[in-house]
Amino acid sequence: MAVWEFLWQLITTFGSLIAAPFQSFDMLWIIVPVYLNWVFTEIYQEKHGTSLGNAISNGVVALWVGIDWARTSVNFFMDIKPTWSALLLKLLISLIMVAYGLVIIIWGIKAKKTTRLIGRIREVTYFTFIFTPIIYGAIGLDWMIFLTAIIFFPIFYFLVELLLRFVPNPTTYEESSYFFASAGLLLSFQQLPRVSFNIPLCSVFFLPSFVLSPPRLFKR
Repeated sequence: MAVWEFLWQLITTFGSLIAAPFQSFDMLWIIVPVYLNWVFTEIYQEKHGTSLGNAISNGVVALWVGIDWARTSVNFFMDIKPTWSALLLKLLISLIMVAYGLVIIIWGIKAKKTTRLIGRIREVTYFTFIFTPIIYGAIGLDWMIFLTAIIFFPIFYFLVELLLRFVPNPTTYEESSYFFASAGLLLSFQQLPRVSFNIPLCSVFFLPSFVLSPPRLFKR
């Protein structure tokens, strides 16, 4: 019975984290753009994985979210006067988010393959959804929050991956595949060995007469 109560507590905690931004206009101001960017990016750009360019853009989103978290934490401290420990903990979370965004950007510029794994919009959106209500003071920070964030991350990740399999490919994928196929065909032609013919200059003058009156190979 205790196991079911623990699981139910995890589910309710996760639900409260997801629903909390919709109860405050200040949180919606940062959550709605992230949410819309996540939906469109998942379907139209990262349905079959992300590119280095997309990962760098996602790193910029994480960087900006972390900066906004730090700004909000300082403003709350100036207005509400919470404890120093709460402020330092929120600033630490903000700093981790900023560092996460910077790592994605720097590794993306260096074209590291790991960037495609840690720089998807799915990860950035998940961390934003989970920790924004905590930074804005809508939900208190305790060990259950961290445990819920860790447990539900793979569930969220693979659930979105499963749902995307039922979403038909948009036309942008067809256009991009046609473009890359055409570019590959052109590249293959460019890589063909070049054949040169050494034709004497005098043969150019005999070419018209050869065309107009070709030689008879067989006599009647």
